[in-house]
Amino acid sequence: MVQQKVDIVIDREKGRLLELDATNYFIYKQDVPLKPKLSPEEATAKVNDLLEISGPLALQERDGKLVYAIPVKGIERVTHLYINAIHGNEEGFAFTS
Repeated sequence: MVQQKVDIVIDREKGRLLELDATNYFIYKQDVPLKPKLSPEEATAKVNDLLEISGPLALQERDGKLVYAIPVKGIERVTHLYINAIHGNEEGFAFTS
């Protein structure tokens, strides 16, 4: 389940909770496909030539999409490349801080 935004407003002088909005906290997309259309081999073929795959792929839900998380090295601070497991589109990168 993807955690949703919770807004909290506190009166710092009196230590009182003024406002709490957790309207959509437990609502999440239930239409995320659970089975990839791309094979792991097809996903790895989408990796740019500048990057080298450095470990095993993992399927995960990211921003409501089923993606392959591919550990990579070759570009400074980039740790993972995300490839959409349904359409094959690049869905972004993960960076070290």
